[in-house]
Amino acid sequence: MACNATLDRVKILRRHEARVLGPDEGFLAGEGTHGSDPASEAAARECREILNGTLEALKPKERSALESFYLDGLSHQMIAQQWSLSVDGVEALIRRTREKLKQALSEKGLEGA
Repeated sequence: MACNATLDRVKILRRHEARVLGPDEGFLAGEGTHGSDPASEAAARECREILNGTLEALKPKERSALESFYLDGLSHQMIAQQWSLSVDGVEALIRRTREKLKQALSEKGLEGA
């Protein structure tokens, strides 16, 4: 079940980045579909585990900001109102958290992260 949640997170992030940045940009753009052979499945499983662990390692506020924006589809303004923050503060939190996630994934060997 955790793998499905992680894959859902990746799919939503990929769709959002494709809309905002274009289909060939963003830290998830290099990830493609995996074949059905055992080696590909094992690699995909390892990537999911790394991604899930990295997301879980974020601070609760960071993880919540990403989930609110990407998974729940809330705007920066809506998050700012709910959290009593400025819109600029929410945008900065999401931007910093994405960079932190990108760096952590890169350090763990996920190329194109």
